[in-house]
Amino acid sequence: MTLSPMFLGVSCTVCPSDGLTTVSLMGQNAGMSTPILDQLVQRLKNVGHSRWERVAEAAGVSKTLPRKLAYGDRTDPRISTVQPLIDYFDAVDRGERQLPNPEPSAGHSALVERSPTKAGA
Repeated sequence: MTLSPMFLGVSCTVCPSDGLTTVSLMGQNAGMSTPILDQLVQRLKNVGHSRWERVAEAAGVSKTLPRKLAYGDRTDPRISTVQPLIDYFDAVDRGERQLPNPEPSAGHSALVERSPTKAGA
């Protein structure tokens, strides 16, 4: 069974024997197949964890889903669970959406520089 392409330059298929969905890359990577979840996890890792919450919000999924996928906490999600993320990245690839700016890290807040005090002043 062939599914509609979920990323530009790929075709998606479901293997009848094991039910795994694979992505066949076209163009310079023709002949290679990657499970669709692995493709999505790699995309999330490339985007960086500081953007995951905003990507999830833009895609309309749980804020924790990108983290769970990237760290392997969700190894067999339903396609309906990950489809919004796949669609989001597809729209980014087509130039219809932009990746969000990274979230500022709470541990790296701006430091206030203080001038040294003189002893005895």
